[in-house]
Amino acid sequence: MKRISVSFLLMLMISLALLLTGCGSDSENRVVIYSSSSPLRNTAIMEMLTERFPDYTIEILYFSTGAHGARLMAEGTNTEADIVLGLEVTQLRQVSDIMADLSAYNTSMFMSDLLDPNNRYLPWERFSFGIAMNEGMLTDLGLPIPTSYEDLLDPVYQGLIMMPNPRASSTGYIYLAYFIERMGEDSAFEYFDSLANNIHTFLNSGSGVATALETGEVAIGFVSLHNAVTVMGRGAPLTITFFDEYGPSSMGGIAMTKNGSENSAAVAVFEYLINEVSRMDKMYFAPGRIFVDQVTALEHYPSDIPYALITLESDFLERIQDRWRH
Repeated sequence: MKRISVSFLLMLMISLALLLTGCGSDSENRVVIYSSSSPLRNTAIMEMLTERFPDYTIEILYFSTGAHGARLMAEGTNTEADIVLGLEVTQLRQVSDIMADLSAYNTSMFMSDLLDPNNRYLPWERFSFGIAMNEGMLTDLGLPIPTSYEDLLDPVYQGLIMMPNPRASSTGYIYLAYFIERMGEDSAFEYFDSLANNIHTFLNSGSGVATALETGEVAIGFVSLHNAVTVMGRGAPLTITFFDEYGPSSMGGIAMTKNGSENSAAVAVFEYLINEVSRMDKMYFAPGRIFVDQVTALEHYPSDIPYALITLESDFLERIQDRWRH
């Protein structure tokens, strides 16, 4: 009886070891990506990843920018994420302590102004902004075409201008941050207090401004270039301009968590994302320039944008809640 029991126990132990080995292998091939890229872009990204890594279990979990950063801060080193995608770099810096060191990666293909000196993230997308106008509508109304931000304060444009609300929209708060860098915080708020007299609506949605321009509800809008180009592709008669020497822009990054860097599958997926998937994404979805030799297939997108990269302070959104009155 004792011999049978020992043999049985040995067989049981071997079976359990094989089972655990199998589970470990499945776990090693599982990759979790937290993403703030749009659902449409995530679908295209997932198609490429599934084709390239058919034996991996890859999950892309979508979060808005605010929820994304908050989740990473709450999870800390216990985060489920292997890869972080499209998170605005101000928030990425706040969780840099849980991100892997990427200094070993070749960054020569990226625009140098976008690189993180601490090597905790790489460029994923550049958000670019400008002024979109329906010049034909302005001409029909007998109004001059504005050529500066100061021109927009002229009462002749009352009710014809729309801007996203900085409290709710990344387009809005990037523009506010740009003006703070341009003229100082007090003067920036004074400018927007004056501009409010001509504003049709401070919308909570950046894309809503482009839609209002498309329908002719307003003639001038503070827009993200991607949203403006989208409605132009549907036939909206808009022109895009940059009143200053530079146009405001911000950046979303891609990073790998320290946990992810220990997962060989996550490392392989990360490298494919930065070398192949990002090229597709920039060509068809997010053409703001991050690569030195970048190509875009989006019609109407400006080719020579005078970028001014805006870096937000960590308490920026908190501060504007108190000072923004519109």
